[in-house]
Amino acid sequence: MFSQSFIYPFQNQEVRVTIQSPKQPNPKNEQDLIRYLKEIYLQKTEENFHA
Repeated sequence: MFSQSFIYPFQNQEVRVTIQSPKQPNPKNEQDLIRYLKEIYLQKTEENFHA
């Protein structure tokens, strides 16, 4: 199993994301997934901020 973690700093907080997959992912697909997860997090954070 392949596992990779990254930390994304946002508004004085650290968000840790771990990606696990059965095999080594394609680098392009991995970057697309990371970008997608960041977009979701930012959108949810903004929604909670304005709620």
